[in-house]
Amino acid sequence: MDKQLIISIGREYGSGGLEIAERLSEIFDIPVYDKNIIENIAAEKGVPEESLAKYVEAPRKLLFSRSIGSHSNSPEEVVADMEFSYIKELAASGKSFIVVGRCSDELLRDYPGFVSIFVWAEWVKRIERLVLTEGYEVDEAERKMKKIDKERKAYHDFFCESDWGERSSYDLCINAGKIGIDKAVEVIENYIRTVVL
Repeated sequence: MDKQLIISIGREYGSGGLEIAERLSEIFDIPVYDKNIIENIAAEKGVPEESLAKYVEAPRKLLFSRSIGSHSNSPEEVVADMEFSYIKELAASGKSFIVVGRCSDELLRDYPGFVSIFVWAEWVKRIERLVLTEGYEVDEAERKMKKIDKERKAYHDFFCESDWGERSSYDLCINAGKIGIDKAVEVIENYIRTVVL
């Protein structure tokens, strides 16, 4: 691919956002960065991955953190800053890639080959998907959805000026529950080929 392509995928838990990212990765032959970001950072810094992973996309705990100027003792903030730097370096290198979450919808929006997508689905469709793909019971799926969506929103909204899931913050919002994963991938691919490539 001659032109840089950066795809940001925000997603509600259980909507299929990660699967869509993986399918787009195959179509455009570019890597997906998600949990592997922290794996790479831990390897670079020579620290155990699990010492950083628990703070990934986690909201800052205000009671136990303090900021002075641009410095913070919040592990959530420190890990987020490491991930943001990693993503920005990738983008500055000219490489094409997909990044899932991590405030990438706002961090990278100034790159010309950038497109931001938000994947969502109705509550019942997300439950059905989590029961099928993760083996959760319905009540467990509901608890996980509420908890993870609340954490993602708090994390995003703390670090970004835009609101998580707010349609004006993204180039394209797609209801994967209504049209299914296959069709969502097709729509996103066509959109990218139309506006970016």
